[in-house]
Amino acid sequence: MKQYDYPKEFYVTLQNNDNLLGQIEVNRTNKGFNAEIAIVYKETKKIFKYVDQVFGAEDETEACDIGMMKLSRFLKSIK
Repeated sequence: MKQYDYPKEFYVTLQNNDNLLGQIEVNRTNKGFNAEIAIVYKETKKIFKYVDQVFGAEDETEACDIGMMKLSRFLKSIK
């Protein structure tokens, strides 16, 4: 993948909430892959709640996987 193919945004449907989505935005840097994890409004994609970041993942898949784990942990912590 080339640098200009990034950032990439991935969205996760949240159970029991029709207005919000989980968002993982992956970006490539010269030190690997980073990801930002947030809860966003479904309609506007504006941030509702910032969750966490991932730094230095080896590839896009690893950044997404770690992002999903952090999003899952955050959602479990607010139940």
